[in-house]
Amino acid sequence: MVNLWNLSHIDFEELCIDIIQKETGEKFSSFGSGADGGIDGRHSKGDNLTVLQCKHYLKSSAYDLLRSAKKEVIKLDKLKPDRYAFFTSYSLTPSLSNQLAEIFGSYVQTTDDIWGAEDIKSALRRHQDILKSHIKLWLTDSVILERILHSGLESFTQITKDEIIEESKVYVRNPSYDDAFSILDSKNTLVISGPPGIGKTTLAKMVCYQYLKDGWNFYAINSLEQGYAKVNENKKTIFFFDDFLGKIELNRKALISNESALATFVKRIQKSESSKFILTTRSHIFEEARRLSENIDNQRFQLSKYILDVGLYTRKIRAHILFNHISTSQISREHVVELLDGDWLKRIIDHKNYNPRVISQISSENLEPIQPKDYPNSILLALDNPNSIWEKAFSTLGFHCQHLLITLFFCKEYLGTEIEDLRMQYGPLHSSLAHRYSQARKPTDFDEALKILESGFISIKNKTVDFVNPSVRDFLKGHLKDNELLLLIISNSMRVNFAIKVSEHIKSLKQYNESSQAESAKSFESLIPLILSSPTKKLVQMDSYQVYRHFDSSISDRVKLLLDVYDITRLKVFEDAIKVLLTSDKLDVDTSSDSSSLPEIYSEILTIDSLSNRQRTELLDLIVNKIESILVSGIHIEDLAYAIEYVYEFIEEPSLSKLKNIIKDIVSSEINDIEQGDLSFDDVDEVELYIENFKKITEKTEYCTKDIINTLGSLAVDLEESEYEHTRVSHKSSTQVVKENFTDTDLKSLFYNLIG
Repeated sequence: MVNLWNLSHIDFEELCIDIIQKETGEKFSSFGSGADGGIDGRHSKGDNLTVLQCKHYLKSSAYDLLRSAKKEVIKLDKLKPDRYAFFTSYSLTPSLSNQLAEIFGSYVQTTDDIWGAEDIKSALRRHQDILKSHIKLWLTDSVILERILHSGLESFTQITKDEIIEESKVYVRNPSYDDAFSILDSKNTLVISGPPGIGKTTLAKMVCYQYLKDGWNFYAINSLEQGYAKVNENKKTIFFFDDFLGKIELNRKALISNESALATFVKRIQKSESSKFILTTRSHIFEEARRLSENIDNQRFQLSKYILDVGLYTRKIRAHILFNHISTSQISREHVVELLDGDWLKRIIDHKNYNPRVISQISSENLEPIQPKDYPNSILLALDNPNSIWEKAFSTLGFHCQHLLITLFFCKEYLGTEIEDLRMQYGPLHSSLAHRYSQARKPTDFDEALKILESGFISIKNKTVDFVNPSVRDFLKGHLKDNELLLLIISNSMRVNFAIKVSEHIKSLKQYNESSQAESAKSFESLIPLILSSPTKKLVQMDSYQVYRHFDSSISDRVKLLLDVYDITRLKVFEDAIKVLLTSDKLDVDTSSDSSSLPEIYSEILTIDSLSNRQRTELLDLIVNKIESILVSGIHIEDLAYAIEYVYEFIEEPSLSKLKNIIKDIVSSEINDIEQGDLSFDDVDEVELYIENFKKITEKTEYCTKDIINTLGSLAVDLEESEYEHTRVSHKSSTQVVKENFTDTDLKSLFYNLIG
C-alpha cells in the first residue's frame, strides 16, 4: 500500500519528477519553490518548455486546491510554457479534474496532464523501481511494518510502528543511502563511520528496512559468536553491530577481546552469498582502533569503510532535514514565521556545527516550550553548544532521575546495563546522595525514575538499559565535574568496573589539580575489599545448562587501577592489595584480557618513579609468575598468539628468557597435536583462523612449520563450502540525480510551505 501522506513537500516534488521523467523519457530539473508554496520542475529542449507543477494537498479541501491553481495561472502567463503538467496528492474526481483543466486553459494539452493521487499510485505500480527508491512510500505499509517488527530489529531498537512512521517522515534521503547499498552489494560489509549525531544509526536502520522489505532476515549482533552461528547460506540475513568499538571513546578491552573474532566473522560474511554486515562507529574511535589493532588496519581484514560526513549533506539536504522535523512537530505557525524573518534560516543551515541530532532535539515536543520570538536564536544556541539541550532537560528532572542517569553513566556501557545490575548499584548511591544533599527518597524511586526517563533519556530493551543516544552520555561526561560528588560516587561502588569507570572519568577531567587527584585516589582505599573479592566470572543458568559469564573486571584491570592510585598516593595498602591479586587463586583469570594486559603492566611498572628498586623487582616477579601460570594452564591458540606477541614486546630479560622456554614447550605441544591429528575443525573459517594464529606463534619461536601449514591448508580446501547463487537486494537508485545551487531564496521559499 502506497502512502503519499508520509511524504513532505520536497519528497512529493522529487517523486513527481521521477514519474514524469519515466513517463516522458525526458530529463526534468527542479525549478525552485515559490513563496506561495508552489514547487515546480521543468524540461526544455530547444525553444520548447515543459513545466511541471506539484501540489501536495492531502489535508486541504477541493476549494483550497482550486484557489491555488488559479494563482498558478499568473505564473504560467509569465513563463508561457508549451506544455504544462499538474500533479497533486489530492484525490481528483472527474468533475474536479475538469475544473482544473478549465482554469489552466490552453496550457494543458489534455486532462491527462492533470494527475491526482490515484494517477500517481497507478504510475508507481507501473514503475516499481521508483517505488523502491522512495522509502517513505512503502515503509508505512502494514505488511512491511509487521515484517520489521517481527524481524528482530524491534528487540534491538525497542521501536513501535508509530515510531517507525515518525522516523521515516523526518528522514531525508542523501547520497550515503545509495552508496551504502552499492558497497554492501559488492563487498557484503559496511562500516558507517562519522561524527556523533550525523545519522550513522539512522542510515543503518533505513538500509536494513529496505533489505527486510525484500525478504531478508535481520540479526543485531550482541555477540560475535552468536552472529557466527547465525550465518546460513540458505537464509538471507543482514547483521547489524551498532557502536562496535565503544559509544563515546574506544573500548580498548572490547577491541582486544573481539578483534580476531570480528576479523573472522567479516571474512565469513564477505565470502557468503546470503549475508550482509553493517557496523557503525564514531570516526575518531575507528581511527584510534586502526592504530592499536593489527587486524583492524590489516588489508586482509578489508572492512569496506564508508565515511558518513556532514559534508555529504548539501545545503538542500540540510534545509530538508530541518523542514521535515519542524513540519512533523507541534511547533506553531508563529515559530516558523520568526524563522523566516531576517537571515535566521541561512545562519542555521550554514552553521559550522550543523547536526541532524541537534535539529531533532530542538524540534522535539519533549523540550521546554520556547516562545516564538526566542525560537530561531534557541536553535543557534543549541548548534553553538549541543549539550545545552540536555543540560536544560537534566536540570528539570527529579533528583531520583538524575541519580539514575549518573549511575548508568558509570555502569558498563558496551552492551547496555541489565536492569537488576543497575538497580543494585543505584540503591546505595541514591541513598548516599540523597542523604548528603538532604533530598527526600522513596522505595519506589528506581522504578519511577525508569518510567520517567524512558524514551526521553534512556531506552529499555531485553531487560537492559542504555542511553537513548550517545549525546546524553556526552553531556554527562562534561557535566560530572564536582569533586565532592565524584568522591561520593567512588565510595558507593558496588562493582570494580564501576569504580574503574569513575577513575577513568576523573583522569579525563583537565581541571583536576594534584590535590584533587590525590583526594580522589585515597578514596579508593575503602574499595580494597571489593577489589580483592568481587568475582571476575559467575556461573549463570542458560536455558538447560550453566555457563560462566563475565561478572566484574579482570585481574589485570584491577591491578592497573591499584597501580594508578598507588602512584598518586604512595600508600602501602594499595601495593599490598596488588600483591594479593597477583598471588591469590580466588579470582578466575580472564585469559583473553589478562594474557595480553599483564605484559603491558610489566612495562608500566618499569616507568613508575614512586616505586623503589625492591618494590619494582618484587612486583615484576609476581607479574611474570602470573603470566607463567596462565600459559601453562592451557589457553586457546588465539589468546596464546596475543600472549606471545605481548610477552616478546614488553617483557625484559632475564624474565623474557624464562617465559620463552615455557612458550617453546607450549608451541611444541601444539605442533604435536596437529601431527597426531588430535585437532578438529567445523568449517574452513575455523581452519583459516587457526592457521593465522599458528603462524604467529611459530614465527616468534622460529619453528620450521611449512609442512604442517600445508597440511592445514589441505584441510581447509576439504572443508570449503559449496557456492550458492548470489542474491542481491532489489534496491535501485533514484532516477533523479539533482545537482543544483540551493539559494537563500530557495531556502525561504521552502519554509513558506509551512505557513501557506
